[in-house]
Amino acid sequence: MPENLVELQPDRYRRGLAWLQRRPLRWALLFSLGAISSFAFAPTFYLPVLLVTMPVFVWMFMRTAGPGAAFWDGWAFGFGFFSLGLRWIVQSFANQPSVPDAMGPPAVLLLALAMGLYPALVAAFTRRVSVPGLTAMMVFALAWAVAEWLRGHLFTGFPWNPVAAIWAVWTPMMQPLSLVGTYGLGFFTLLIAISPLALHPAYGGGGARGWIWPACAVLGLMIWGSYGLMRMNQTPLVRVPDVTVRLVQANIPQKLKWDRSLRRDHFSDHLYLSDSLPDPDGRLIVLWPETAITDPFFDQKPGGRAIISRMLPPDGVLITGLLRAETGLDGRPKAMNSVMAFDSFGQTLGQYDKHHLVPFGEYLPARSVLSALGLEKLAGGLYDLGSGSGPSTLQFAGLPSFSPLVCYEAIFPGAVVAPMERPEMLVNLTNDAWFGLSIGLSTFCAKPDAGR
Repeated sequence: MPENLVELQPDRYRRGLAWLQRRPLRWALLFSLGAISSFAFAPTFYLPVLLVTMPVFVWMFMRTAGPGAAFWDGWAFGFGFFSLGLRWIVQSFANQPSVPDAMGPPAVLLLALAMGLYPALVAAFTRRVSVPGLTAMMVFALAWAVAEWLRGHLFTGFPWNPVAAIWAVWTPMMQPLSLVGTYGLGFFTLLIAISPLALHPAYGGGGARGWIWPACAVLGLMIWGSYGLMRMNQTPLVRVPDVTVRLVQANIPQKLKWDRSLRRDHFSDHLYLSDSLPDPDGRLIVLWPETAITDPFFDQKPGGRAIISRMLPPDGVLITGLLRAETGLDGRPKAMNSVMAFDSFGQTLGQYDKHHLVPFGEYLPARSVLSALGLEKLAGGLYDLGSGSGPSTLQFAGLPSFSPLVCYEAIFPGAVVAPMERPEMLVNLTNDAWFGLSIGLSTFCAKPDAGR
């Protein structure tokens, strides 16, 4: 604890906080604060926990002797935050028959340790450039927003649970995204979350003055929510006349999804659900989920296209996720996680290949190194999926233009549409279900096992 801060504390108060200087207990508390913070995100959305965890976190690392100690405090907090926030990955391992379930917990802990570097750097930077006070609060919120941007871009990016995502529980509070984006919204969210810290004397508090910042936070939330409601009321709901969209989800267990002997059964399930209702008045658009078709050569087989053409009405369209094989530039075959649209003649109207692939799920980073260590099974297969060229816009006659996305790609802020294009819709194909009771949606593509 810096000497100038120690001198400000009464002896009894100092003795009461002495246990915080014991590193194991201190890091255990910080780990717990980070873990509790994850409950502010889906599916629990206990937003008020951030009003406790974030101020205490800042208060603790700002009382350290310097940026080095603050770094370790931030790492402990981040380790807790990501350990609980990424625990759904354990369940995802259980859904891949080719991957041992026991790999789940170590994988989560290693990933959480790596992701914990970002809060660690935030804490060290804030402690380095500021002293306890309102300036430190501003620096912390800004540094966290920058760290989230870096986390979303470095090493292919992993922008899981940005702070702005806590507002997904109430749509009006998401509307400022149109003005400041995801990271800007996260910055203002953190300023509100750490506002109780202003009640502390070292951060500008003392008497009535200490309530100014929290009062401004409450006022900001009211203005924020009012703007969101106004924007939603003033934005007209776009309707496309004489078009019906039919969403189909066959509810196939992930462990059975890639069983080759069940390919036809899965395909038949989707066909039955798509064709079990009377044709609506007007044009029919049928949407199937990610990799609904698991035969990588389906698009090259006239028989499958003929079946689709019989299922669709004359002007109908099927938009489906499928595994697709093609020959790469090096002459070797590769598989793509794709979106394809078929018309009622079985012809391809458009296609999109997923470009943001899931590390350790759809490809193995540093495969040559990890394979030599016997860890190739971490990716659920013996080969990597190919990556598409990037976001694109699909346009069919009589329908709004749209940017197709496949599951994981939807979490990348600012990377969901092609440059200089503004489609009328975003269409995200995914297998939408929770990984058990965890905080993760099972939107990740599980690769087929090459050995089956």
